Amino acid sequence: MLRNYLKIAFRNLWQNKVYSFVNLAGLTLGLTVVMLIMLYVKDDLSFDRMHAKGPQIFRLIQDRKDLQGNLSKMGNTGMPQGPAFVRELGDFEAYCRFKNGWNTLVKKGNEGITENLMYADNSVLTMFSFEVLAGDARTALKDLKNVVITDRMAEKYFGSQDPVGKLIQIGDEGAAFKPFVVAAVVKHPPANSSIQFDLLMSIDHLVSPDPQQRANDENWFNASLNTFLLVNPKANVAQLGKKMESVTKKYTADFLESVRKDNKEGKTYEMKFKLQPLHEIHLNPEYYASNGLEYWSNERYPKILTGLALLVLVIACINFVNLTLARSLKRAKEIGIRKATGGTRQHILAQFLGESFLLTALAFIPSWLLAYLLLPTFSELTDKHLESTYLFQPTTLVLFGALLFLVALLAGFYPALVLSGFRPIETLRGPFKLTGRQTFGKALVVFQFVLAGVLIIGTVIATRQFNYIAQAELGYKTDNILRFWLPWDQIEKVAAPLKNELAQLPYVEKVSSKSGDWNSTIYQINGKSTDYTYYEYIDENHLQLMGIPLVQGRYFSSKYALDTVSNIIVNEAFVREFVPKGQNPFTLSIRQQDKALNIVGIVKDFHYASFKEKIKPIVWARDTRRQAGCVHVQITANHQKEALAQIKKVYKKYVPYLPLEYYFLEDFRMERYADDLRWKQILTYTSLVAILIACLGLFGLATFVTEQRTKEIGIRKVLGAGVTSIVALLSKDFLKLVLIGILIACPVAYYFGNQWLQDFAYRVEINAWMFVFAGAVAMVVALGTVAYQALKTALTNPANTLKTE
Repeated sequence: MLRNYLKIAFRNLWQNKVYSFVNLAGLTLGLTVVMLIMLYVKDDLSFDRMHAKGPQIFRLIQDRKDLQGNLSKMGNTGMPQGPAFVRELGDFEAYCRFKNGWNTLVKKGNEGITENLMYADNSVLTMFSFEVLAGDARTALKDLKNVVITDRMAEKYFGSQDPVGKLIQIGDEGAAFKPFVVAAVVKHPPANSSIQFDLLMSIDHLVSPDPQQRANDENWFNASLNTFLLVNPKANVAQLGKKMESVTKKYTADFLESVRKDNKEGKTYEMKFKLQPLHEIHLNPEYYASNGLEYWSNERYPKILTGLALLVLVIACINFVNLTLARSLKRAKEIGIRKATGGTRQHILAQFLGESFLLTALAFIPSWLLAYLLLPTFSELTDKHLESTYLFQPTTLVLFGALLFLVALLAGFYPALVLSGFRPIETLRGPFKLTGRQTFGKALVVFQFVLAGVLIIGTVIATRQFNYIAQAELGYKTDNILRFWLPWDQIEKVAAPLKNELAQLPYVEKVSSKSGDWNSTIYQINGKSTDYTYYEYIDENHLQLMGIPLVQGRYFSSKYALDTVSNIIVNEAFVREFVPKGQNPFTLSIRQQDKALNIVGIVKDFHYASFKEKIKPIVWARDTRRQAGCVHVQITANHQKEALAQIKKVYKKYVPYLPLEYYFLEDFRMERYADDLRWKQILTYTSLVAILIACLGLFGLATFVTEQRTKEIGIRKVLGAGVTSIVALLSKDFLKLVLIGILIACPVAYYFGNQWLQDFAYRVEINAWMFVFAGAVAMVVALGTVAYQALKTALTNPANTLKTE
């Protein structure tokens, strides 16, 4: 019987080539999209699950409130918390702290190569399951002279030799190289690990020899590294929060009380430590993964992609359902004869479900090949580290097998149920009609174009927002300006002479420098404390180089001695927020701790952050602490290549061991929206696939309808109907369905588009033309799809269609 079913199924596929092609093409495209998205979601959910003790490992995170009650969620901690919790509470077995190095260089010949250094406790290789290929995991970082390297590093610097026990020269930010002993070699961390490194060194290197600095590092309010705790399997994790609160209180009570006494309003800080499961780090952006933790994501990303995959899959399955129901008119007599000769409903149900499984299986093969070919492009698009080997993993193959079964059942069950329910007496006595099934088929077409319409309108809204971001005035210059960082320990020594020499270059117009991007502190204005406010240290040329215009006052200048002591420049947002109405901002009483400050200039507001943030108050002070290590260089237009060669030569003179890593401000501007831009591209490609699959379905239905009405069209032509009227007659019913789908899609797309735009403080308005444009695109594509088949039928000679009558 199975052989007979397969024989009939293949015969039907071969005899109905148009329908077979439309179904296979739609399912192939849909399955390819779903396969790629499944790999993305599988990778996201697999992060940090490779560690044997993973269920017991938690990251220490904290919630803090400042004096104004503002809540900050932090994934970082300081040096003392891990040891203190393990020492005070028996519920923790061990701790491991991580902090990334900065511009670490490894010497190879006469060259210094930048590598990814991670400082960690000696427990790192026993607490985490990084595969140790050589050396002793228990003692690898016990000695400050030891270093652990990955297998990639071993091959890079030692070739085929055994590196354990050998020396490797390591320097920091261009400082003198020092020899370290390779104590162990580990396999490079997998791509789905949040902890990434090339080499490990003991975190005790960060303990300062200066007693005052060491005491500051032990302050519980410092946060510069990640702390992981290994929880005893018998411990009750839910009850650990209260125990940790008592330990925190023990070590912070004196400091908090001193803050309360110093504060006029009697306020102090609040701090609460919590435990975050290791496998939750990757998808939880609330507690940012930094200081050595990489590849952080957001739990909504796999959810959004899963939603898009389901939309595409549903559109492809609707094609199958509609075309199968349409073709059922041709197979009605076949079903009637089978039932009349003893076939049961179960047999016919099994036959049509078998055909569904066969068609899905045939689509599955090209889908798998397409997914294999498109995986590198998809990885680049989503900024993922997806490898082709993922497609061959047993778990992946099991998931794909489940997908095949699900799609075949989803696409084939309803048509099989309908067809197996035909009554022989109705199908054999004369013309047979589907009646109510036609309404259901039309509803499915409408639903297809609701889904496609939502995606198209969403793409239009996203494109408009990104065009706005790309073209909007930022309030500062980005053209032909590059920036790079000097090593922190070299700023005081090399910044001034390097800038002076750069300024003399023929293709360099201006040079300036500033400190790190937007630190924050609290000011006292007219006796009241502000919230944390952004500030930067700059040299006297920076605001002019950036083209930020003055509104009042003046820029910094070497002519004024107080510019390096107490003078500051602020932006308009600072004036709006902190200067009382009617008061001259230049007479404002401003203090930072015990230091009085005076405003000497006010500059126009500009978009220093992304368009997702409102412009906030900023304070600029002259760099007197030698912290302005971010150098900006404005080069002559059309001479980028020559200027870069000169800049690299000067940089190498002052920082000989560290390669120059630079980027242009225009690139930096769009880099802030990298995630959103990726999602816009994903939405665009998904929309194209969705509309293509939906139009394939329309093409198949149009082919069927024109076949059914061939003689009618022949008679109409004989009676004088023109080609245009016949095309309009055949197209209007389909276009009505598309139009209804688009009209339903508009409010849905508006809701989701508006929700997405709320992430941007500065955004475009959703206008009616966006819906009209998206609707017009859908209608034109649908018309082209249907009109082709309608025109082909309308041009057929009526003598050929009526000669059998």
